[in-house]
Amino acid sequence: FLQNFSKLLYNETSITSNADFYVVDKQSKKKLLSLKNNEILNIKYNNQKYILSSDNKQNVETTNNLLEIKTQNNDGNLQIVGLKRAGIDVSYDGTIELIANKTQINKFAIVNVVPLENYLKSVVPNEMPVRFGLEALKAQAVAARNYVLTPRTQAYKEFNVVDSVASQVYYGVNTEADLATRAVMETDGIVALYNNEPILALYSSTAGG
Repeated sequence: FLQNFSKLLYNETSITSNADFYVVDKQSKKKLLSLKNNEILNIKYNNQKYILSSDNKQNVETTNNLLEIKTQNNDGNLQIVGLKRAGIDVSYDGTIELIANKTQINKFAIVNVVPLENYLKSVVPNEMPVRFGLEALKAQAVAARNYVLTPRTQAYKEFNVVDSVASQVYYGVNTEADLATRAVMETDGIVALYNNEPILALYSSTAGG
């Protein structure tokens, strides 16, 4: 995640939520830090160690390379502070994982782990104008579902797809649209197959030249 999509690995970030949320060490299942709604969690990664802090809590350090950020009772959404998509602040369903990269020192990936159908509810209206109508959106939903199941490239092992046109445009829950959501729900689980295997359903908005 980045404003201009120029990088996929980071050494620091800040995350907040519209609900109470917390950070857990995914390996030990230990809760490392609990935060209230709208509180800002600051994360730095240095010397292969995460440093977690907020305005009113002492620093918490951990050497585990996989952290998970979750809202309390899965109620609410998570935000990366300062990140905008389509000109608005982005909110994400599901959880956010911080995964240390094995090859680039002091870098980690920010990964939104989200159910497939919820992911598609954001992808479809960002890849096709909703005004194209329900049947077109249903075709887009099937193509997008195929793509995320069998992506053309996977540049990093920490995640399947990125949120830009390098994979599929995914701008979080704030850009969902009712008709596109209906298209996703009415095609729930439908994929295009060849010889009983999902096809690589490549598509694009334009193909000049």
